[in-house]
Amino acid sequence: MNDSFNSARVVAVQDDLVTIAMATTAPRPILKNEVLYILPKHREGERQERLKAEVLRVHGSTADAQVFESTRGVGIGDPVEQTGELLSVKLGPGLLTQVYDGLQNPLAGLAAGYGTFLPRGATVPPSTPRRPGRFSPRPGWAKPCGPAM
Repeated sequence: MNDSFNSARVVAVQDDLVTIAMATTAPRPILKNEVLYILPKHREGERQERLKAEVLRVHGSTADAQVFESTRGVGIGDPVEQTGELLSVKLGPGLLTQVYDGLQNPLAGLAAGYGTFLPRGATVPPSTPRRPGRFSPRPGWAKPCGPAM
């Protein structure tokens, strides 16, 4: 899906929980477990932080979301970007050869792109799509679980 748009604003912040209010002209409702990005105010010339969050509860036109990073600097009125995507992980070749953080960012990729001390909102794709993946099942690799039909 990934047709992100800013249709909500932050109306309250308490630790890592943020309450957002939808615009009355929003093209679609917010979904439970939807991934959001909070865009805190930033100074001219600085990188715009995009803080990943997941919707925990929806109450009509407001929702509570858990931000996965520090909410320092997040304020009332900051824009919220809806993704329309539910929180998920990507699976594929190369997944078992790397070490990831809790948001499926490969730690080596983060360190290569940002150094030892990571800025908030830093992301790296979870796997390299150009890496070929092969799967060769061996006889007996999948055992049926449950009664045979």
